[in-house]
Amino acid sequence: MKRLRYFPVLLILLVIPHLAEAQVESYTIKKTRFSSKNSDEFSPVYYKDGLVFCSNMSRSLVKNYLTPDDKGLLNIVFADTLNWKVRLFARELRTMFNDGPASFSRNGDTVYFSRNIRTDVNRDDASPRNKLGIFTSVLEDGTWGKILDFRFNNEYYNITTPFISPDGKRLFFAADNPEGMGGTDIYYCDWKGDYWDDPVNMGPEVNTKGNESYPTVNSEGGVFFSSDGHPGLGGKDIFYTRQADDGKWLPPVHLNAPVNSKYDDFSLVADPMMNSGYFATNREGTVDIYKFRTNVPQLFYCDRQRENQYCFSFSDNDKIFVDTRYLELLWNFGDGSTATGPDAEHCFKGPGKYQVRLDARDKKTGHVVFTKLAFDLDLRDIEQSVILSPLSAMAGEQVTLDGLTSSFEGSTVMNYTWHLGDGQYSKEGKLQHTFDRAGDYDIRLGLKVRNDKTGVIRELCSVKPI
Repeated sequence: MKRLRYFPVLLILLVIPHLAEAQVESYTIKKTRFSSKNSDEFSPVYYKDGLVFCSNMSRSLVKNYLTPDDKGLLNIVFADTLNWKVRLFARELRTMFNDGPASFSRNGDTVYFSRNIRTDVNRDDASPRNKLGIFTSVLEDGTWGKILDFRFNNEYYNITTPFISPDGKRLFFAADNPEGMGGTDIYYCDWKGDYWDDPVNMGPEVNTKGNESYPTVNSEGGVFFSSDGHPGLGGKDIFYTRQADDGKWLPPVHLNAPVNSKYDDFSLVADPMMNSGYFATNREGTVDIYKFRTNVPQLFYCDRQRENQYCFSFSDNDKIFVDTRYLELLWNFGDGSTATGPDAEHCFKGPGKYQVRLDARDKKTGHVVFTKLAFDLDLRDIEQSVILSPLSAMAGEQVTLDGLTSSFEGSTVMNYTWHLGDGQYSKEGKLQHTFDRAGDYDIRLGLKVRNDKTGVIRELCSVKPI
């Protein structure tokens, strides 16, 4: 048997039912209708029934101020999804300088956006100290209210490309702080109830000697960002990272072509399932916004599948003396099983809540005299995608791969993605597959899981050799 296993103008910082063949690209992309050959559009974010983004396009409803080279300054604009007609997003947020990018709270009533700190000066006399900063405004009766500045805005370095996490608890942004790791680094601040805590640099896993910018955040706190410092296809590329349980950021994952290219690709935003989204690129000369659709989801982080532990050793560590001439110790494991003696080993049949007791009982009558120990054991399966498969198979033999036993309390599995290690893929929960050649294969199963109460979607991925 053969075994198978397996900054002022710093803003532009720069269903497949069974198996799909390897040459299927991860994404399909298409330039949006509103993108222009003569202007730049970038930093799209979802807002109500359309997109808000930055643009220096000239529109009859948008009077453009010009830079010295006759290029329009940036405005925050809106395009609805019905006809993609572009208009100025909000006159009350507009200045004579660069405005945007913008980000919105989950309910859309608070905007976080970037612009020059001083807007009450003549553009021709603008000081180099008039840096970019972050500002906020709250929607009041259909109008954006008083504009408040971020408390870390300053005249020494730029702070821009803000993005608020969906839960509103963390604000990400880019800054060219000279105390950073490179040109521009990505930072975040945590909300402390009535103020933003001090900025935290995302650290060397994310930030390089180059430029990292344009952070966007998904519902589980994962961060897409752009970088020209990490290895990629050229220019700025889009990467993804998330925070591990120990608080460290995981090594960034490069998004596959054609989202990334040899040109500058940045400011990606996606729906919670990563089924589709938008990003900006200058692959046609000017910066345009493209829409992408996911054909074969990338599995960003996969952990080796672990075996659930149902067997335990129990020991009497209580200091109460028991006269073993008249009394004996009896373990009761809460599942109908018992064992005598101060030490015992027991295997439970599966997850559950068990009341474990160590009783001292009369040897003659069997009556419990007193209970030495008592505790509740809440035994749960490891939260992971579960791959049921044979340990080995013959080349050319059909094997069953089953992910349907993956279940999560209080959550619903939304979809399945198999990467089968031989260049083939599947979106079925359970499938039959044949490996044509002998070898070692790593089977990966990714799940999108939605919390039934909060609606937050997270991704889990396991890898198992066969």
